Amino acid sequence: MTALDLHDVTVTFRPRRGRAEVSALRGVSLRVERGERVALVGRSGAGKSTVVRLAAGLVPLDSGSLTVLGEDLSTAGSRQLRQVRRRFQVVFQDPYGSLHPGMRVRDLVAEPLAIAGASRSDRHVAAIAALDDLGLRPASQFLTRYPGSLSGGQRQRVAIARTLVARPELILADEPTSMLDASLRATVADQLLEVRSRLGATLVFITHDLALARHVADRIVVLREGRVVEDGPVDRILGAPTHDETKLLLAAARDLAVGRQ
Repeated sequence: MTALDLHDVTVTFRPRRGRAEVSALRGVSLRVERGERVALVGRSGAGKSTVVRLAAGLVPLDSGSLTVLGEDLSTAGSRQLRQVRRRFQVVFQDPYGSLHPGMRVRDLVAEPLAIAGASRSDRHVAAIAALDDLGLRPASQFLTRYPGSLSGGQRQRVAIARTLVARPELILADEPTSMLDASLRATVADQLLEVRSRLGATLVFITHDLALARHVADRIVVLREGRVVEDGPVDRILGAPTHDETKLLLAAARDLAVGRQ
């Protein structure tokens, strides 16, 4: 079964009066099979995050079709959306913005289980295990803390721990390491990959970092101005790109690497 399928999708953002419309996605077709690890790459404004937000039901499509985990969500009602959302998890770029500041870590991590009707004791055990798996040890020192008292890396680990306890079939990760120090990016990405491997989940990973894309994915999809311009295995895309946009991204990555030396 296909995990995510966009066919000829168009998404337009219509801001307040006096500002021009923005075409976020323009006839995008993208198919992600079960178990794949796919990185969506591109410059700012390419449409990467819109794909994730569309799949999560956070933005509507203007035309085309959208299927998530076998469910046609093109014209789905709220009930169908709620049912499908229980089967996937989103890890956002800003963990503080995605974690309710008034909730304790234990409740944040266990929230998917609470929604599913799990008992308090089962939620407590699962939260401790998830925090421990993500390196937040001892878990007892984190359970009663609030997001504001955590570092950026700790907050992102809490967000991934929520993903672990929910046991999703699909993980949508929207630049989950971009706000972290370079020393933490690989560590957090590895932890996300470990969670994905343990669950056998499909991973769609948004990033502008081609080195990270190589690390987390087996396939890369390149977007430019709301369109898919190149799609293929990691080694082919990074070793023998055919589109000018991919070549430009690779050149920029090389220049950045040289500048860091």
